[in-house]
Amino acid sequence: MKTLFNNVWSFAKTKADDSLENDWNADYKAVDIPHDWLIYNAKDLYETSFGRYVKTFDFGKVSGKSIRLYFEGVYMDCTVYVNGEVAGENKYGYSTFEVDLTDKLHDGENEIKVLVRHRSPNSRWYSGAGIFRDIYLIVTEKSYLATDGVYFHTDKTADGFDVKLSAEVVNPDGLTIEFTLSKDDDILYNAEISAETVTETAFSLTDISDDHIWDIDSPNLLTLSVALKKDGKVINSNTQKVGLREIEYKPDSGFYLNGRHIKLNGVCLHHDLGCLGAAFNKSAARRQLQSMLDMGVNSVRTSHNPPAKAFMELCDEMGMLVDSEAFDMWERPKTEFDYARFFDEWHEKDVASWIRRDRNHPSVIMWSVGNEIYDTHVSPRGCEVAKMLHTAVRKSDPLCNAPTTIGSNYMPWEGAQNCAEQVDLVGYNYLERLYEPHHKEHPDWKIYGSETTAGVKSRGVYHFPLGTAFLTHPDMQCSSLGNCRAGASADTAQKIIALNRDIDVCAGMYIWTGSDYIGEPSPYSTKNAYYGSIDTAGLRKDSFYLYQSAWTDKPVLHLMPYWDFNEGQLIDVVAYTNIGDVELFVNGRSCGVKHPEEYTVNWQIPYEKGEIRVKATAADGTVYEDVKRSFGDSAKIVLSAYSDTVKADGEDLAFITVSTVDMDGNPVENARDRIFLTVEGGRLVGFDNGDSTDYDNYKSANRRLFSGKAVAYISADTSEGEITVTATGENLEKSVITIKKVKSDIINGISTLENITDNDGYTIGSDVPIRKIELKRSTGIELTPDNNDCTVVYTIFPANATHGTLQWSIVTASGIETNLATVTESNNHSAVVHANGDGTFRLRCSADNGSEFPQILSEYEFTANGFGQPIFDPYTFVTACLYSDSVSLMDEVRCGGVSITADNNIVGFKKTDFGKYGTDEFLVRIINWHKDCPFGFRLWEGCPGAESSALIGEFTYQANFEWQTYKDNHYKLSSRLTGEKDIYFEFDKTDLRIDFGGFLFTPRQKAYERLNSADCDLIHGDTYTADGTSVKGIGNNVFLDFDDMDFDKGTSLIRIHGMTRHDNDSIHVHFHTDSGRIEEIIEFPGSGMPITVSHRLPDIRGKVKVEFRFLPGCDFDFDWFEIEPAID
Repeated sequence: MKTLFNNVWSFAKTKADDSLENDWNADYKAVDIPHDWLIYNAKDLYETSFGRYVKTFDFGKVSGKSIRLYFEGVYMDCTVYVNGEVAGENKYGYSTFEVDLTDKLHDGENEIKVLVRHRSPNSRWYSGAGIFRDIYLIVTEKSYLATDGVYFHTDKTADGFDVKLSAEVVNPDGLTIEFTLSKDDDILYNAEISAETVTETAFSLTDISDDHIWDIDSPNLLTLSVALKKDGKVINSNTQKVGLREIEYKPDSGFYLNGRHIKLNGVCLHHDLGCLGAAFNKSAARRQLQSMLDMGVNSVRTSHNPPAKAFMELCDEMGMLVDSEAFDMWERPKTEFDYARFFDEWHEKDVASWIRRDRNHPSVIMWSVGNEIYDTHVSPRGCEVAKMLHTAVRKSDPLCNAPTTIGSNYMPWEGAQNCAEQVDLVGYNYLERLYEPHHKEHPDWKIYGSETTAGVKSRGVYHFPLGTAFLTHPDMQCSSLGNCRAGASADTAQKIIALNRDIDVCAGMYIWTGSDYIGEPSPYSTKNAYYGSIDTAGLRKDSFYLYQSAWTDKPVLHLMPYWDFNEGQLIDVVAYTNIGDVELFVNGRSCGVKHPEEYTVNWQIPYEKGEIRVKATAADGTVYEDVKRSFGDSAKIVLSAYSDTVKADGEDLAFITVSTVDMDGNPVENARDRIFLTVEGGRLVGFDNGDSTDYDNYKSANRRLFSGKAVAYISADTSEGEITVTATGENLEKSVITIKKVKSDIINGISTLENITDNDGYTIGSDVPIRKIELKRSTGIELTPDNNDCTVVYTIFPANATHGTLQWSIVTASGIETNLATVTESNNHSAVVHANGDGTFRLRCSADNGSEFPQILSEYEFTANGFGQPIFDPYTFVTACLYSDSVSLMDEVRCGGVSITADNNIVGFKKTDFGKYGTDEFLVRIINWHKDCPFGFRLWEGCPGAESSALIGEFTYQANFEWQTYKDNHYKLSSRLTGEKDIYFEFDKTDLRIDFGGFLFTPRQKAYERLNSADCDLIHGDTYTADGTSVKGIGNNVFLDFDDMDFDKGTSLIRIHGMTRHDNDSIHVHFHTDSGRIEEIIEFPGSGMPITVSHRLPDIRGKVKVEFRFLPGCDFDFDWFEIEPAID
């Protein structure tokens, strides 16, 4: 008997200390299994800690039984104790494992403990921690069917299928096995044979129809029952769903299912489920998979680990093909505490667990033994391991229910190509350019795109203009227009869709990713990834409809963005469609008809309040429309349910989407209202809005909307009736929705404890975020010397927002701060823009809403003409994309950097003003994508090769590589750069990929340096002689001025070095500050030789002019002086 064992567990989180492993004294609380303890603190999702689970259970009489616990997943490195003794362990968090309790149990009550060791970092994404999948208790006689020991294989024949069946039996003597294959009440095969350690049977099925065959369009499942009998009585049984299907890969044409060619339109999916964390829930997984099917997806890659068992069952049931993946690392680690620590000892056990559990699922079409494995690239050992893993897979799947593969980003190199020979299919990560060349070189290879088009986008966020590829933005969001790239070489989704469709030798592709997931938040360091076409809350992004247009026959017409911007602001309007030509209307006026290119059309129009509408007419004459309307502040909450019923089984979930409408009923698509929930008759188990920058707890009864929406996850209990959800918010009409709980079989062993009611200190009205900053400008778009100022008035919505602080900046089209203009905020809800140089720029006004990052961005575009080249300030970081000269147009990359190539390796910055005193120190900020390979560069005054150019210095850059992270190198010049100069960086011509982020010069701390008297800014008087670095023979009324002395650290002491020819000279030192003059008189004694005299100073701060006055009668040689900062 196999029963769920998820209930009555207690949990405590303790310090990660190996010396305290046996100390079980802790503060325990009851928890539900599956359980992920990390998801309860969104601000520390990678905490290193130990988790302790305890359960007492009365096993009754144990004599004569075999009693095992079957864990579907414990992350990670766990030990199971029974009555204080170690009963078993498992290292890999994603593999199922069984622990035999039999010899450790006694009659009556027993205690089971599970210690889980979570050390971070252990993966490149959010893993979760704990018993995050189901536990089962298996109680049998001493003879039983081995766990996951049933093996089902089919071969297509001309008139049906040949079937091979086997079952492994522990202690089979004197027993029989009955095999039954059926569909509903139709018995397709039944036989009872003598049991052996491995009991095999084979038969042919000929009298079958399409209703018996598993396919993605008709996922017909059969029931396979295996009964172990003793004297005619069933003592153990196993029932599972299987399918009749044939898969085939052809090098020239790709993938075939049941003889029908199918292009794999796949997605990669990580294992977390948003606000549920890694704790698996079948309803949440079903909703996720249904969204993928609706998008046109026909296959998922379980990146990069075996999924939950129920996930595989869903794929069988729903008709989703599966590339089942095992590992993200082998022997060489990617993070300090990952599975590489255990690989050598555990990989054979984990491969067997993975394959044996899932080999009978008809949805499985690949066994991927690794993703982006560095071992395959750097050593022949990688090839040995690849062969070893292929062999291990075949040991558990000898009849090849699915072929083996590796997903690799190392395929340009020999090591990975050699490894490709050890597996059945060759997977390419972001290497579409190699498909056809490699097919020509290796015509027997079966090729597919294991990972492609890592496009990043945030739901409902739009960064303009469309024509600029944004890599970073201060709101830490990615534009949903499709103009945000994760890297310089990232191709558009449209390009990859077309390539996958049109290249026959590629079996298909898996886009990265189908859904957002927690962790790995490129290109920002926020909470979750931006790659998905649905977010972590399961809400659909605009890109969903691009893939739906390409991958389905459903008529699609999807319009974006929402329609609420600044009057006159240039807005890119985009539509995705597979229907045909599209016409755009603005307040009823046509903006023209356009033909889609790769399912996409776009226009750029000035914003005006009202509505935008697109129309498309299908070939059959059907007219399709989509519309966006302007809206105001939120007035009413709207609740909508994914389904109006939920099963009362304690496991099923209701998904309630929360949104708002304005006074006129228009959806408020940029709403950020904080919504409070109460639930009756059910349990709130998570609340998510999909915002990667929102660190509010997932396990809270309130949350801000993001881009107008959030989703509440409501679990039913085990009683029939209704669930009532009530949503309230500041100045909002509340909303109530009722979900019916329908009778369902109650699952024994299920746990239904979690019920979120805590509001984490928030009350209605305590947090009213800004929704919009509306800007109105006083002039047109162009600024000239005759009209170089523009006043911009702002209004904050809603008026009662509790976060009113605004930030202003001048930025490029890609969002990088620029010196083309300045902006000054006034006191009358306005700001003034003043142009400084020629070019196009954008005024940006932002508000952080109490967050670490700006959340609300409002912009206007401007053009300035007639001002000339603006001056660069080298003492504030100069972003490379602001360059004024180069060999050719440069590609902008992450954070405003530029991509350096062998043909485009010179970057110039004209009119860089180093000031009078100048500097001799600087840094460059670079990503060297070829890791630790050094390269050279030169700094020039003037363009290299020009007649007037002069080499300033030659330098070498080297830094330890960190993914997508600029690293600084610091340098010292042989002399100071002063005044205004045209400086150029010339990089070595190399094949290395180099991203030049920019530079920063360090101003010399003139105020605290030893300054030669001859370096003064002004000298005047009756008698003196400048002699090299000194001023000698200073006589009547001589003044030496040193300007721009910035005493930011105050003053405490002055030293003067020189010589008087008298017994004593009086030196008057004047400090000219903003508040007046401070005078110090220093008596300098005669000595017959140069000496240093020290004098205490008061604490003087700020920018000061220091003036030395020598009155009549002096005869002084002045060498240098220095001033010390104040002593804290």
